[in-house]
Amino acid sequence: MAPRMGTAEVLNHVTKGTVVQEVPSTHPGETVSTSEVEKYVAVYDAMHRNRKLTLQEAAASQNLSVPAFRDLERKIEQNPTALAQARKELMNRAAHSSPPSPVNPEPSGTH
Repeated sequence: MAPRMGTAEVLNHVTKGTVVQEVPSTHPGETVSTSEVEKYVAVYDAMHRNRKLTLQEAAASQNLSVPAFRDLERKIEQNPTALAQARKELMNRAAHSSPPSPVNPEPSGTH
């Protein structure tokens, strides 16, 4: 069995699908919808594209508070199918985007 990956590592892995199934071994009755995975991915994607964006700002863009986002994150991390879907989608987005600009670019010019 592969080791469980943390939230920060999600940006390095991603997925896209239409149905995310419940995993009985985590929390019975706790499912993750495709729209919830899309919101989760959108928050991480926004922060990846704009390194100055805070979690609060990125979550708010998806109508989520930070605690609501963290709850969604927990649900996704406990559901292997949802986690795989999120990883695949983040990888797809990363592969089709330009690299993020540095937060503090060094000034160009003569010294």
